[in-house]
Amino acid sequence: MEDSYLNQVQQRKQTEEFLSRAQQELERFKIQHDDVIERLQEANERNERLLGQLSESREQYDWLLSEHEHLLHDRDRAVREVEELCQRRGQMHSVLVTSTYSEFSSSELESATENFSSSLKIGEGGFACVYRGILRNMTVAIKVLKPDCLQGRSQFEQEVIYASHPEILLCPCHTEKRELISSSFPVQNWS
Repeated sequence: MEDSYLNQVQQRKQTEEFLSRAQQELERFKIQHDDVIERLQEANERNERLLGQLSESREQYDWLLSEHEHLLHDRDRAVREVEELCQRRGQMHSVLVTSTYSEFSSSELESATENFSSSLKIGEGGFACVYRGILRNMTVAIKVLKPDCLQGRSQFEQEVIYASHPEILLCPCHTEKRELISSSFPVQNWS
């Protein structure tokens, strides 16, 4: 009996030691479990933040893509406008070429300038005045030699021959009746 008792005491001691070790092991597992749960929560929170950032990035990407499409549309429209302007410029050039060194009657020039109205005068120099007018559906500048000016006549005739400014209509005035020899050129960008 005593052996049995000693045996039971020893088994009980072993069982208590085993339970103590198991309890310590369980505590370690609990600590590890809590640590894993905490890290999992942090990872979930980080994942939520990243998903939010991804959503914002997608929105920004969509917005940038939309802006890009608008810019492409604007660029295409601008290119078309430039092409149209170039085409119109070519047409204007064609008009220039066909009307260069054509003659206009004094009545055409008087009509274009409202009889050389001072309200249409856009400039005046020592020997000539410049008027704005509409001549054959084209806005032009008409430069007229002052009738009493002999000094500038040769220079003015050179301007008619060489017409260095492609947007000015040069009209030397040879008599009081304003018999005019002219070259016509459209005027662009007048306010």
